[in-house]
Amino acid sequence: LFASAQIAVDLFFCLGGYVTAQAYQQKILSGLNFLAYFKARLLRLYPGFAAGMTIGLGALSLKYAYGLTDYTLPAIAQAAIQNFLYLPFFADYTVQFFDDRVRGVIFPLNGPAWSLFFSLIGTIVYFYAIRRHRLLTWLLCGCSLLGFFVATKIFGENAGWGRDNFLGGFPRVLYTFLVGILLYQLRPVLALLPLLPPALLIGVTSVMLAVPEFRLHTYYWFICAVAVVPVIVASAARHDSNWRNPRAQAFAHYLGGLSYPIYCIHVPIFSIITTLFAATAYRTPIVFAGIFFCLLAAHLVYVGLELPLQRYRAARKAAATTP
Repeated sequence: LFASAQIAVDLFFCLGGYVTAQAYQQKILSGLNFLAYFKARLLRLYPGFAAGMTIGLGALSLKYAYGLTDYTLPAIAQAAIQNFLYLPFFADYTVQFFDDRVRGVIFPLNGPAWSLFFSLIGTIVYFYAIRRHRLLTWLLCGCSLLGFFVATKIFGENAGWGRDNFLGGFPRVLYTFLVGILLYQLRPVLALLPLLPPALLIGVTSVMLAVPEFRLHTYYWFICAVAVVPVIVASAARHDSNWRNPRAQAFAHYLGGLSYPIYCIHVPIFSIITTLFAATAYRTPIVFAGIFFCLLAAHLVYVGLELPLQRYRAARKAAATTP
């Protein structure tokens, strides 16, 4: 149904840049040092990341047992060590997912983790850019746009996830991540734009992701990533988050908190389910079962792991600042 779903990754990068600037720009400009900044980012990102890797280790081991990968046990162990350390694993092994045999995934325990790796790099570049000069962010964004275009010509669409297109991930994430940061810095200008209905933004996003592949699809993906995605993020950021209905706002906040765990665990969950039921012809029930277990696992990660850790860190911070 969503043949252009890879554009959602670029939306993730752009949105990540916006919320990172929203959370840290003033702190960085006020003197926050790099180690404190990097520690804060890791503490925020790693719990969900580790949950996805843990499930992914089970999924890859299950595929090994079912003969759906040519990974050896030593290779799985080496990949696990590097992936848990947020490091890519460069190898030529294959893993079967549904009917596709995918080769050279740099995060074989959890494929989408490549984007989290590059996102972390984007946060590091942002820190040093904003500390040096604000115009440096604009310069880096322009250079990465050129690099993004060259990478698209060389690697095609959706670069960054594999051994053979790894280098294309650097300009891809830097452009979309830095655009998100610039959108945050341009908030006074964005406030002059018309307010688009949320239903329209959701509809445009859904249609964008649902466009089927065609002969020039790579250029469609590139145009959406560099132009349409920033417009969607800028338009969404115009909306007030203080809703009149407290229950609706609480539910929206819950969905926002759930989104990151879903991103971290959805592929390992589907990997396990498609391995156990690879022989069945009933694909639709499998997909809906995968969605259900993804939501359930994401809820458990969010409520049972991320929220307690966030409250613990907030309590420690409050205790440290209380005279």
